[in-house]
Amino acid sequence: MKKISLSVGDKILAAMHELSQGSTKPLKYEDIVVAAWKKFPQDFSLRGYEYPDSSDIHKPLYGPLKSKGFVRTANKFFSLTDHGLAYMGHVLQKVGDTKSVKSQTKRLGRDEQAEIEKLFQSDAFKLYESGEKDKILDSDIYAFFGVTVRTGKNEFTGRISVVESAIENACRVFPTDTRIKILRDLNKYLLTDEKFKTAIPQK
Repeated sequence: MKKISLSVGDKILAAMHELSQGSTKPLKYEDIVVAAWKKFPQDFSLRGYEYPDSSDIHKPLYGPLKSKGFVRTANKFFSLTDHGLAYMGHVLQKVGDTKSVKSQTKRLGRDEQAEIEKLFQSDAFKLYESGEKDKILDSDIYAFFGVTVRTGKNEFTGRISVVESAIENACRVFPTDTRIKILRDLNKYLLTDEKFKTAIPQK
C-alpha cells in the first residue's frame, strides 16, 4: 500500500474487506479482531504485548462505522454493507491496493436493489409522487428509512446513510429514470424540511 494515513475505522473496514473477500459476508467479531491485528499490528496490539486488543475494535464497530452505514450487526456477527463496500473501494484505490478492489460495474448491489424497491413501495414515496407530500407523517418516515420510534441514534443515522448511498448509486446507474429522481428529491425533502426535524436525529 502507498504511505497514506488511514483512520482506525478505515483500517478495521480494510481488515473486514480482506476477510470477507470484498463481500457482505457475515463475520465473527473475534475474526475481525484477529484480522485487524494481523493487518495493522501497530494499531491493534495490547500495549507492550504481541497480542490483539479487542477494545480498539469494539467502539468503532458499534459507533461511527455503524452510524455511517458502513457495517451492520446481527446476532454478534458483523458485515460490510454495500455502502461500506463502495466506500472501501475508494479508500483502497487511494492507497493503491487495487488487487483488493473488485471492478466497479455499472450496476447496483443486491442490497441496494432491494433497498430501492422497498423505497418505491413506501407510503412516503407514493404520497410524494402523487403530489401529496403534506400528508406524509412521522410514521411514514420511520417506514421509509426502515426504523422505528425506538431505534437508537447511531442505527438511525446509519440507515439514513445506507438509503442515501443506494439512491445516489441508483441515480448514477439509471441517470434518466424519473422515479429515482423523485426518490432523490423525496429523501432530501424528508431530511431538510422543518416539519420532520423532531422525527429525524440531528447530527
